[in-house]
Amino acid sequence: MAYVVAVAAGKGGVGKTTTAVNLAAAMADTRRVLLVDADPQDAGSAAWWVGDGDGVPFDLVKDQNPDLLAQLRAIDDYQLVVVDTPPALGSDILTAVAQAADLTICTAKPNDAEIVAAVQTMNQIPDDSLARVLLTMVDSRAMSEALTAQSTLLAAGVPALRSFVRLLKAHVRARSAHSPVAGLKAPGAVDAGDDYRRVAAEVTELLEQVKAEH
Repeated sequence: MAYVVAVAAGKGGVGKTTTAVNLAAAMADTRRVLLVDADPQDAGSAAWWVGDGDGVPFDLVKDQNPDLLAQLRAIDDYQLVVVDTPPALGSDILTAVAQAADLTICTAKPNDAEIVAAVQTMNQIPDDSLARVLLTMVDSRAMSEALTAQSTLLAAGVPALRSFVRLLKAHVRARSAHSPVAGLKAPGAVDAGDDYRRVAAEVTELLEQVKAEH
């Protein structure tokens, strides 16, 4: 059976698909990974980003059938399934994937309005499911904003990953090149790849906890 990691957000523009693609690539360093594009949108989706899949270290399928998505754990050909969900609260797809997931990651920018949206998304996750907020698009010149946002989430009883993802132009270049940042040779690509390797390491820790509990 595969571990399932869902990537969610209640709105667009907060690094959800960026995280799905680059987390899948980082996790593929040590395991066989399938990325499922469950976002009905075509423009800017994970499937659009990956293109023909040439050169990416994971496989990709596009599927928005909630009944099939609810059975992702039964997949035998992969050790990990990463799912890019629609940027919408209350969708049947998010509900199905969150129920099937071992871990749901909710992406958010480190400002008040985005944190509220992240909390609303987290409230859509079943109470018995593991979920974490990942702060994205963090300005390297204002790292205190990320620390403040993490403290705000902690005070609200909403768990967040220790890692965060910086706002780097390499992500835009990677999208245009139809590549994860780890496969890009451009300014900032190493730093961007390092951010997602740290996220992947923390996700691995959480999945090990899930394994120990079962």
